[in-house]
Amino acid sequence: MLFNYNFWASQLKETFPSQIQGLVTVLESKLVPSFSDIDSEATAIQNKKYEELCRMPYDDRFDASDLHEAAFEAGLEHYQLMSGIKQGLINMFAASLFHLYEQQVMFYHRREILSPREENDSNLLKHTIFSERLNKVGIDIKKFSCHDKINELSFLANTIKHGQGQSSEKLFAIRSDLFKHPTASKLGFNFPSIHRVFTPVMGEDIYVSLKDIKEYASAIKNFWLSLADAIEKISNVR
Repeated sequence: MLFNYNFWASQLKETFPSQIQGLVTVLESKLVPSFSDIDSEATAIQNKKYEELCRMPYDDRFDASDLHEAAFEAGLEHYQLMSGIKQGLINMFAASLFHLYEQQVMFYHRREILSPREENDSNLLKHTIFSERLNKVGIDIKKFSCHDKINELSFLANTIKHGQGQSSEKLFAIRSDLFKHPTASKLGFNFPSIHRVFTPVMGEDIYVSLKDIKEYASAIKNFWLSLADAIEKISNVR
């Protein structure tokens, strides 16, 4: 296999990493900050609900505490929904990072690793074929320092997409902390992690942090830089 390193160098070292970083930047600087007012939103909803209840015809079956409780529940419901959506958004971005990585791999695989007559053969459009072809020329991507982190991300992406299953079992074995609600830790409760995944897209059962997102993004960027370096060495030798 002959690599066209000069043609692909900027794609591997700059374009692919910048696409990954772009996702992280949008999430951190544009999307997550849009949830910064959910506390005040919940309070506003609580106050509005209380005012509405106070305007209703008097019923001696209810006292002021009932009205306050009903209003509080309305505000709490909004807060929990928005908090869940925020967490679900972060979870989905973790899955998006992995799927973007997969798409980048397939793009490079089809255009550079496979021959023109092979690039539309669906039987060859697999990560295993990509890895095998690179192995044949002495590049073992499983030995890259970022491999384990990307493998972890693959389990996480499948868990977020499909819920509980084989991927969630593998993920729980190596990152049980992702299954523990962060509020419990902040409050000092040492509850054990529970392997139960139903609705991670709604921010339940899986709790990815921005720190996790940055670490996964860093691993993917490291993958492309490592691959570029490995290909450059082979190209120079030949």
